[in-house]
Amino acid sequence: MKKIAIVTNIIPSYREGFYNKLLKNEEAEITIYCQKEIPNTKLKTIHDKYPQHVVVVKFIDLFNEMINIQFLPFFKILKTYDTVFVDGNPRYVSHFILANLLKFIKPNKVILWSMIHSYKANSFTENIRLNWTKKFKRVFTYNDKEVEIFREKGYKGICIGMNNGLDQDKIEKVIAKWTDDKLEDWQKENSVYGKKIVLSCTRLIQKNELDKFLVRFQEVLAKVPDVKWYIIGDGDQRQNLEKIVKEKKLGQNVFFLGEIYEDEELAPWFLTATVMIHPAAIGLSILHSYGYGLPIITHGDYNFHGPEFSALVEGYNSITYEKDNYRDLVEKVIFYLENQQFADQLGLNAKKTVREKFNVNKMVERFLMISFKDI
Repeated sequence: MKKIAIVTNIIPSYREGFYNKLLKNEEAEITIYCQKEIPNTKLKTIHDKYPQHVVVVKFIDLFNEMINIQFLPFFKILKTYDTVFVDGNPRYVSHFILANLLKFIKPNKVILWSMIHSYKANSFTENIRLNWTKKFKRVFTYNDKEVEIFREKGYKGICIGMNNGLDQDKIEKVIAKWTDDKLEDWQKENSVYGKKIVLSCTRLIQKNELDKFLVRFQEVLAKVPDVKWYIIGDGDQRQNLEKIVKEKKLGQNVFFLGEIYEDEELAPWFLTATVMIHPAAIGLSILHSYGYGLPIITHGDYNFHGPEFSALVEGYNSITYEKDNYRDLVEKVIFYLENQQFADQLGLNAKKTVREKFNVNKMVERFLMISFKDI
């Protein structure tokens, strides 16, 4: 059995499905080195779910995550494992040192686990990071699109995209609980039965630009009068959004549901809605929405989205509008709501996308693929 180490920052709750399946596999004995939290964030960590597989390390965090140092057992990691996955974020100084030690001492052991493109990244520092990443023989990245981009930038080694996703099996089990009759009863109780529903599920903060669509929502209502927009989430912009609703007299058509996290509570909203609206940068939420067969309308500039945007195929499982052109967004929403057959087909394709390509089963399969890949 192959001994594999994963050296990373934390184990976040949204990775639970992946680690549940990975740690049950019989091909490898896996140990994860991580810290218990990232200070000043709301990220929920789940390292305590895997006590037999996790080593929690102490750390120093400087300048609000600008620099991080983990106290890793370097000698043990170098000596013990056949393969070591190292998080490729060089702001984690200890990860940078460990990856370089492995590269020079035992280059066939190390796999850099890295994002190729981030919409938040400074192009100068990103190029420095990618030039460093190119020096490794094996790179495990987010998805096939990132592999393609990395190849275009000149990488010649072994690069596999994990096709980041969620636990679709778990989502399917939640969906199965909502029979047609149960969902219809719920819809009647919540006054959404037979209505056209658009949904947003995001933090209510300025960068998500819900206000840009909200001030134009009357234009949608002029063409599709019975549509209702339900917004899941909370944040410092909620008061401002509620003020716009009041000023525009949208109280009968726009509703704030607050924070909802559990799939059992989210499911009826996702199953009832016709489309997900997200005017700003989007990432893993794409795959969550697709898991319920719910297409997305967002802007089409890949450079300003998370890597999961590669799962979105224009006119196949979602539609996009020109970035910052909110008139175009309004027109796309109206077109979508007026073409039910087209919308239904996009929903079927959205579900097919995550079932076949972007899910934790594929992630585990590809993790093991690169682990056992001959160099």
